[in-house]
Amino acid sequence: MKTNKYIQVLLAAFIIILLNGCSSQKTTNYKRQWMLVTFKDYTKEFLIEKKAALNLSPIQGEDNSESGTAYMGCNNIRLKAKFSNDGKVTFSDLISTRMFCPENLENDFSKAIEKITHYKIEGHFLYLYNEKEQQMKFIAADWD
Repeated sequence: MKTNKYIQVLLAAFIIILLNGCSSQKTTNYKRQWMLVTFKDYTKEFLIEKKAALNLSPIQGEDNSESGTAYMGCNNIRLKAKFSNDGKVTFSDLISTRMFCPENLENDFSKAIEKITHYKIEGHFLYLYNEKEQQMKFIAADWD
């Protein structure tokens, strides 16, 4: 009898560890480079041509795991991104270089990203939402 209880306790501990491992993985799989493929009325071809991307990979030499960068075809943008396990995200502290950009993509992105409140990752896709609807869709840059 004692052996059965011992095995049950070990099995329960193993399941708890396994479930905790799965849930913590959810907030780390966003840490990569993402290519923007859907945003407002911009075509996918235009976004690809501009190399529009959000890079949430750890920045070498920085301790801040919330740092990220973005590029929308003109200026470099730095930002902070805070992801949580419950699907919530905040983007803040945007700063960028100040070259003149003939398209509105960068301005539209900067305004929209600060209003993002939720995210979802499905396979190799990252979806960003504001309170009302999906705003942006990205595909992992390292996906074949």
